[in-house]
Amino acid sequence: MRTRDLFITLLLTFCLSMTTSAQIVFQKAFGGTNDDYGTSVQQTADRGYIFTGATRSFSKGQYNIYLLKTDSVGDTLWTSTFGDINSEYGYCLQQTSDKGYIICGWYDSLTGWSSRNMFIMKTDSNGNSMWMKGIESGGPAEALSVQQTHDGGYIIGGHINTMPLEHFCLIKINPNGTNAWGKTYGGITNCTNYCVKQLGDGGYIMLGDGTIFGDVSLIRVDSSGSLLWSKSYGGVANAESGYAVLQASDGGFIISGSTRSFGSGASDVYVIKTDSAGSLLWSKTYGGLYNDFGMGIQKTADGGYILTGYCYVTPTDDDVYLLKLTALGDTLWTRSFGGPGADWAQSVNLARDGGYIIVGSTSSFGAGNSDVYLIKTDSNGNTAHCHQGQFHTTITVPPTLTSNPVTLVSSIAMVDFPFYGIGGGAYVTTICSTVGIPEIKTSNSFSIYPNPTNHNFVLQLGSDYHKGRLQIFNILGEKIYEQDLEQVSTTISLNASTGIYLVKLSDGQKSVVKKLFIQ
Repeated sequence: MRTRDLFITLLLTFCLSMTTSAQIVFQKAFGGTNDDYGTSVQQTADRGYIFTGATRSFSKGQYNIYLLKTDSVGDTLWTSTFGDINSEYGYCLQQTSDKGYIICGWYDSLTGWSSRNMFIMKTDSNGNSMWMKGIESGGPAEALSVQQTHDGGYIIGGHINTMPLEHFCLIKINPNGTNAWGKTYGGITNCTNYCVKQLGDGGYIMLGDGTIFGDVSLIRVDSSGSLLWSKSYGGVANAESGYAVLQASDGGFIISGSTRSFGSGASDVYVIKTDSAGSLLWSKTYGGLYNDFGMGIQKTADGGYILTGYCYVTPTDDDVYLLKLTALGDTLWTRSFGGPGADWAQSVNLARDGGYIIVGSTSSFGAGNSDVYLIKTDSNGNTAHCHQGQFHTTITVPPTLTSNPVTLVSSIAMVDFPFYGIGGGAYVTTICSTVGIPEIKTSNSFSIYPNPTNHNFVLQLGSDYHKGRLQIFNILGEKIYEQDLEQVSTTISLNASTGIYLVKLSDGQKSVVKKLFIQ
């Protein structure tokens, strides 16, 4: 066996002890010196992450739509902002089949709620606008949910004030961005639609609150928006909200929200499970002594659920709340993240390594009054125990009341308006980060990008190196690549399988080792 550099041998031995359990985790804040918020996040096809929200730090006036792409370790690849001198707010996004993104939200054509309208926009994979438009539908309105549909078009869920009441709103968009149809759904009180999902039969499920005096409202329609059924769930306090819904593995529905009628505190996380017809199977509350809210929920590979939101650890200090539930709603673990300021989460999604990606906002960390808060955990909800706690959670089984409210359906006329303005920007604060293997920190050695990569990458020398010998090793310590570098920037094509590799650069006097991820 060949003699290897002692440093490399020791480092590889350490790596071998950790590789089997290594998962990338981090907490980062993105924003500027003003207010910035994150509302929706998912992992992208290249294993990075994309989130949307709103920025005042990098806007042309009030708030502008914020779109930011990172790599798999949370480092910024690009940012885009969209809007003009009034307010625009990105609320929901999804990566589309062409690797681009569809985003919805609201914008103020003048100032204030009375001039608020919905928008939808399509970008390419680099955040460049392909088309964008505002939708005026006869009254103040907000788009809060969007999804690409089976036919390549899009469905938007939101709410519209048709005077004197506010109603659920559902709008179908063709693949080219033109309007197909729009409908409202409501009763005798104000209603807010927070979430819409297309189902396997082409129909849709909508979730919100308000059809019966402040209860959680679930509405099922067919592929053309015609009503199939509507249900409400709640208690006597008439203060329940439903924020996220998805279809469960058994064909029923799982709902996350909040309740003031039940639970151990002023407000508790409220989870409801129904069958495919909306009939209640079970409901549970989760929380502490104060206010707790369940915002986003996803199915997990074990048949259970991951839920995020925020919890008040004191009457004035709220933290990000993360709960892992079984298929029957029992807790496997709970986590909280944050600092002394206000920290909350609105969206959670699954990562390919089995962990979870969360987005929200933080005033505890970052560059401004409030920054986007991006958290990547491992499969047990941990981020190396950095600014992390285990929130004491009380679970109750409430006597949820159900009803079949009368729901009125109306068609709406829609007028499109142009919608302009593009910019960008972000300051990034790394709160904590680890990718499972310690890395030697050097400020001026060399950089690798993109990293992770699909075999092709650029190695750029820093001021500490004018030339050097490049060697790449796999985790078994076997050298798989070698090259002399004499230029500042060198493009390298590495024929290697998916995994973690060690890149060593030496000039005869010093050596530096960094990690390379092949995906």
